[in-house]
Amino acid sequence: IFSKGYLKTSNRDEQIRRLRAVVKALGKYEQEPDKKIENVRDAILQTKFMKSRNQEVQVLVALSFAEILRIYAPDHPFNERQIKGIFQLILQQIP
Repeated sequence: IFSKGYLKTSNRDEQIRRLRAVVKALGKYEQEPDKKIENVRDAILQTKFMKSRNQEVQVLVALSFAEILRIYAPDHPFNERQIKGIFQLILQQIP
């Protein structure tokens, strides 16, 4: 799940299935970041995930970012532009 190319797929249903698996795995992860988390972080920072038109993908990506922020707390592995985009994405998921 934390391998570099795990989220690479052109099939939307498979992408959603894999994102669900990532969210579930991140939720079980202790608050000790390592290189495996960086692979997920780098993958979901891609525009195709951040700007997806699919609501389920957006929610799963937002959940993934929330888990990554939890794992890295009190620090975070994002630059200012990235963290702004992440918080905008998370806030857009709140009805």
